[in-house]
Amino acid sequence: MNRLYQFRSDISNKVTERVYSRHVKSYVAWWEADQAELQKRAKDANTTYFFEPAHPITAKKAVIFLNYQFDRKKKSSSGGEIDNTKVGCRAQRPLREDPDLRRMEEMASSREPKRLEESQEAKARGLLSKTFTEDELVLLSVDLFCKIKFVKDSDVNKVVPTEPKKASKGTISKALRNRAMLLCTASMALRGDDTRPILLSSLDNQTKALIVCANEGKTNTTGRLDQHPAFRHRNPDLCPISAAAFHLFTQFHITYPEIPKFAPKFKTEGEERAGPYGYREWY
Repeated sequence: MNRLYQFRSDISNKVTERVYSRHVKSYVAWWEADQAELQKRAKDANTTYFFEPAHPITAKKAVIFLNYQFDRKKKSSSGGEIDNTKVGCRAQRPLREDPDLRRMEEMASSREPKRLEESQEAKARGLLSKTFTEDELVLLSVDLFCKIKFVKDSDVNKVVPTEPKKASKGTISKALRNRAMLLCTASMALRGDDTRPILLSSLDNQTKALIVCANEGKTNTTGRLDQHPAFRHRNPDLCPISAAAFHLFTQFHITYPEIPKFAPKFKTEGEERAGPYGYREWY
């Protein structure tokens, strides 16, 4: 009773209680399924295997479960397996003082670099098959640039454009913005989260390339200054530099036909939408 009370006291009012219960539930489900599979194999081989319950949890059972955890795939919130992933085992602190578990932790630490390398290779193989082809990029670029609705011609089984539809200034501006983001992410190997916050001050065109300078992102959390260059493409439909130029031209000559006033307006000047740093209509 004292040990049970101490256990409940250790995990009470902590996230540990929820996480521990989830891991125990996962362990019990796997253990029972594994024992059932072993019994089935023994029956097929005309031998006998005695079902061993999941509880109590011993060091031997924990070692067996951790060995399974090394190479299994990650699971989604719905319970299905996620392709091209691996869970691995990495403990933040010693699980127990048992020497077998200590050895499992050491094995997990030594295998972690290899697991990460294999996981990245699997992701690369999986993502490579999901990237756009050059023809698909051209179709997307042309569609956004010309605002043409494509229909399928059943006679020749080809994609042909219909008559262009009229679009508002806002629609044209958004289409050219999306086109610039599409071609810049494709040519600079940027993520969408890295492309959306790009400012004019982030661009450098003093060389023959358009360079985006970034010091933060999902893959850069240390403030490292990264430079992502893009060059002109032989196919104008895939040129990221011209796409960015069209976007900026639309931004300052169609959306805002007059030269925008970059100075902020404050509430003291009668601008109710102003925040602590003022309001910029062009932003």
